[in-house]
Amino acid sequence: MSFVFRASPASRTRTAARTFTLLVALLLLDGCLHGRRTDSSALSAEARRARITALERAIEADRETLAAMVTRPRDVDFEPLHDDEMLRTVADRLRRETAELNRLRAEDAEGEAP
Repeated sequence: MSFVFRASPASRTRTAARTFTLLVALLLLDGCLHGRRTDSSALSAEARRARITALERAIEADRETLAAMVTRPRDVDFEPLHDDEMLRTVADRLRRETAELNRLRAEDAEGEAP
């Protein structure tokens, strides 16, 4: 006795839709993970210097923003500072920019070493 399992057309459609959705999600994730990084070795010295300068300015602006947020007087009715979404956004951006700046500086130091 043999059993043959035959999926209904609706079941096959759902399976195909799930597979397609998973594939699109994986492709988007791959693009996000690899698309965010710039290949610093492909940057010219002038472009690298410009990127470092831009990062330094952005980091300074974010530090000023954080300082203003932390030192701003808060009323009792305001939400706690640790719940402030803007603070989290600035802090996350500052962390990413600082890491990229440190990486670029380290690569410059390696390139200048004899």
